[in-house]
This record gives sequence, structure tokens and C-alpha cells, in this order.
Amino acid sequence: SGGVQPYSYQWQNFPALQNPVTTIPGVTTTYSVTATDQCGSTATDNVLIDIVGYVPLVISAHNDTSICKGSSIQIWGNYTGGKPTVVYSWEDPSITSLSRSVSPEQTTAYTFTVTDACSISKSETINIEVNEVKALYSLTYLDHSTVQFNDLSYLNILTWEWNFGDGLGNSIEQNPVYTFSDTGTFNVNLEVKDAFGCIDKVRNPVKSYPPFHFYIPNTFTPDGDGLNDNFSGVGEGFVTCEMYIFNRWGEQIFHSDNYNTPWGKGARGALDRVQNDVYAYKIILVKPTLERVEFIGRITAIR
Repeated sequence: SGGVQPYSYQWQNFPALQNPVTTIPGVTTTYSVTATDQCGSTATDNVLIDIVGYVPLVISAHNDTSICKGSSIQIWGNYTGGKPTVVYSWEDPSITSLSRSVSPEQTTAYTFTVTDACSISKSETINIEVNEVKALYSLTYLDHSTVQFNDLSYLNILTWEWNFGDGLGNSIEQNPVYTFSDTGTFNVNLEVKDAFGCIDKVRNPVKSYPPFHFYIPNTFTPDGDGLNDNFSGVGEGFVTCEMYIFNRWGEQIFHSDNYNTPWGKGARGALDRVQNDVYAYKIILVKPTLERVEFIGRITAIR
């Protein structure tokens, strides 16, 4: 009262100029207010809020931590003090226990909140960092049976363990070169571990090819007797085979991009369309090293 109106009010520990103010003290607290009139004169008073027999509400929670993607972890919250009845909750209201199991797919924050009968509320946030490790590799053939393995794994990879699937070879190098002792298809395994101890594995079939060779006959007999009825080259040590057949006027009369589909093999009447004549062929092969080999020549059909 007194002074020259209007007045402004500043309560201690409240940033805004306002009156009245609302507070929910957790312990016995003294609050101070200063009034200032239009002329700049001030007056101060204090009020004591006495919380009789109140034990302050204190909460605790699981520490921030890291896990591997795909793993689970048990996190918890707890509290002491406060005026009963105390209510606790997580950000998901369906969780009703103090501890819970979580399996986040990505880094996630979980909030634990406690509110007592005095409407005093406190929260703790638990940050779970998710570390993802992915095993991955590509390969490059150096020859028919020697392979350069190229690691493409991520993130923060610390160790590599290779098993080449032939019962003979292993490596802990990041990018090993391996020569298979035999031909065939082998399941090559890579296990990687990152700096946090997270592990991932990958398995891919890898083929070891025989040395390259290819034979092309100069004659075939498409007469349907089951002997030498079809035309194609014969060999091994290549990845793809493409064949073109041309008649004497340079017209393309046959094409195959499958080693197992020779000229003269197909629907009924295919042999009847191959007449006695000399034809030109072009056969294109690709080795495991991606080297391209091309054969051009003539083939004679004799019925």
C-alpha cells in the first residue's frame, strides 16, 4: 500500500514480473517479494512456507548406456520420500512397473516421472545409444580360383574373421586374398566386431572356377539321331556364354545367352530348320576376372 500506483512486483527466483505467483515447494522455503511504485520507491517482504514433516521427493534412474542393435536391456527408475500416494510412470502409460526391458532399434530416450500427493513432480531421462554393426563384403576374381575379398562392413569395425568354407582357409585380415584348392561353390563367412563389442555375420556362396578352356567343333549333324544334333562350344572356366549364328547372307538366324541352349535344340521342328550349309558363328565368353573372350568362325551342317 502507499506510494504512487501502479506497482510492479518481483518475486525472488521467478523471472517474470507477476503477482500473484504459484509455487510447489519441496521443502520449507522462504520467498521474498519486492514492490516498486511509479516513482521507483521499493518495499520488500518475506513469506515462509513451512512444510511440516515432509520428506523431499528424490528419484533415481538407470544410467545412460550403449547397447548393440538387436539386443535388450533392463532399465529402471526408483524414488524415495514425497507425500503418499506417490504415482510413477514412463512415457508409455501402459508400463506400470519400476523396471522394464527395452530393445530400441535406434538411439532412444526413456523418461521416468514420479508425482506425489502434493503435486510435486520429478523426472529422469535415460538415454540408450544403439550401436549398429553390419557385416558386408564384395569380391574380385584375380584368376579362376584366386579371389580378392573386399570388406564393406560398417561402423567402427575393429576385427574381421573370415572362413572360406573349404575346410582349409581362415583369415583375420580386413581384405584378404585367397586361392581355393579345388573347384566348386563354397560358403564364405565373415564375422565382424566393432569397438563396442557388437557382432554381425554374413555368409555368401563363392564359386571357384576351373582353368579356362573352350573347344568349338567345325561340323554337326542335325538329323535327329541323338548324336551331334546341336551346335555349341564345349568348355569350362567362364561365367557367361553368348552365341550368334548367321547364314551365308549375314542374316542372324539364332541367338543364345545361355551355355545350356545350343543351336538346334528347342521346340519340335528346330532341327528341320537347319539345312545343309556353311554358317558363321560368333561366341562371346566372359571369364570370372571379367575378361572377355570372343571366337568367330564357320560351322558346317550336314544332315
